Amino acid sequence: MTALLGSYAAFLSMIEVLLIQCLLFADGGLLALGCNIWNMAFYGCFVGYFLIWRSIVKHGFSRAKIIGASILGSIAALQLGAFSVTLEIIFSGITELPFSLFVGIMQSIYFVIGFVEGLITAMVLLFVYEARPQMLQGTGEITLSQIESKFSLCKVITVFTIIALLAGGIFSVFSSAQPDGLEWSIERIIGSTEIETVNSHVHMVLENIQKATAVLTDYSFKGKDYRASYE
Repeated sequence: MTALLGSYAAFLSMIEVLLIQCLLFADGGLLALGCNIWNMAFYGCFVGYFLIWRSIVKHGFSRAKIIGASILGSIAALQLGAFSVTLEIIFSGITELPFSLFVGIMQSIYFVIGFVEGLITAMVLLFVYEARPQMLQGTGEITLSQIESKFSLCKVITVFTIIALLAGGIFSVFSSAQPDGLEWSIERIIGSTEIETVNSHVHMVLENIQKATAVLTDYSFKGKDYRASYE
């Protein structure tokens, strides 16, 4: 996203995504929204973009550079985010997970996730590079505005829309029930994806807000068991 929109626009877009995910799908607690923005939006949009993406492509684009920057940027962002999540959970005092074991499992699983996400990102950006390279950000002194586009902007947007509908409407059905990286890591340690905690009044108030706003709780229709996630 950052390679197409730039860091600031991508950061705002990620905040919107996290808000929708939190309020409409009850995925991620309202109390943890700030942490989620830091862990998932800040690192990718600023650290991954400025330190990795722009450093690699500032003297020009190539397929190898796009693939390398996508994978390295994704891994770096997810490793930093996973480490931050580990610290946040430990310092919150809600659990006594062993730090060294927890951080080791988190870093390992999110390295794999980052690599896979980097490959997917690279595939998307390679398509943009071939179809309409002017959309890519961070060219530095090298401009792509003079390169002839193979696809019009309308066609590129149409392709992205179709992919988004397929990913959100079909592929998500097979993945939404599976534990994410954090839940998987916790399950490896305590044998369950749930951490037993005592909710405060603030937790209960914010949970009730999510119950009222969520249309597809945990990506399923209302009427099924509600489970708020405080990741």
